[in-house]
Amino acid sequence: MEASAAHLREWPLDLRVWSYQNSQRADLQTPKGYVALKAGVRPFSPREREPMRWDGWTMQADGGTGGRDVVEPSGWLHAYWMGRYYGFIKAAANGGVTEEIARLPKGVSGARDYTGPARP
Repeated sequence: MEASAAHLREWPLDLRVWSYQNSQRADLQTPKGYVALKAGVRPFSPREREPMRWDGWTMQADGGTGGRDVVEPSGWLHAYWMGRYYGFIKAAANGGVTEEIARLPKGVSGARDYTGPARP
């Protein structure tokens, strides 16, 4: 499974910001050759932390608000449509989303130029 598709699948459907604590985990180790410049050991997947926008810090081990806040799904939508634009995620023939990840040749961005009617 590709990392981009796995990341999108791990987003929770419940977008409340529940409290979480990962700092006590014994399996957290910095990958060999990885240098964390702002503390933290590794980035956490959406399933291991709170849902957030792309300006959030994904290496924060503990956090949340106990379910008192709700985050809109713009982070997921941004990642999905960016993946579609750059060709990492292909649309299914029936108009739905396919699980197949596009493997594009080098130099191909994925999205075709707009050929629709001119803007008013």
